[in-house]
Amino acid sequence: MKGVYKRKLKNLIRNIKLILISSNQKYMIPNILLNKLQTMPKVFKYKKIILKVCDGQHRHTEQIFFELKKYFPNISLSTVYRNINELIDSGELKEAIVLGGRSYYESTAKEHAHLIDTESGEIYDIDLPVVKVEGIPAGFSAQKISLNIYGTFKKSP
Repeated sequence: MKGVYKRKLKNLIRNIKLILISSNQKYMIPNILLNKLQTMPKVFKYKKIILKVCDGQHRHTEQIFFELKKYFPNISLSTVYRNINELIDSGELKEAIVLGGRSYYESTAKEHAHLIDTESGEIYDIDLPVVKVEGIPAGFSAQKISLNIYGTFKKSP
């Protein structure tokens, strides 16, 4: 994906050079090209921070949004959603669980199950044992198994 953006950036720079040469005006750069040049590299920064925030942790969209706001005060929530979806599509991020109407995301790591404390909202990763599932029809090929265990911890007296 980075190669695509590098090519686009090179094409934009080439177009700007052509405009400057043909117009004989040293500093006349169309605003639309200037805006694209200034915003394109941020995409990589957004995604890098999203992956860092979700590395080894479960984060919902608002948590990711507020973390990005520290670095990019003008970022919109829709930009965060778009980048999350692009990272999911590329396989770098996955939606771990939905809890209380919120999606929680994590970076793609080894397969594991989730232990969810419904009182505190804490989410814990636990190793996913090799499981043989009985009763699967012949010819069916499982692509993934998702296991979420919901409950509460026993209170100490």
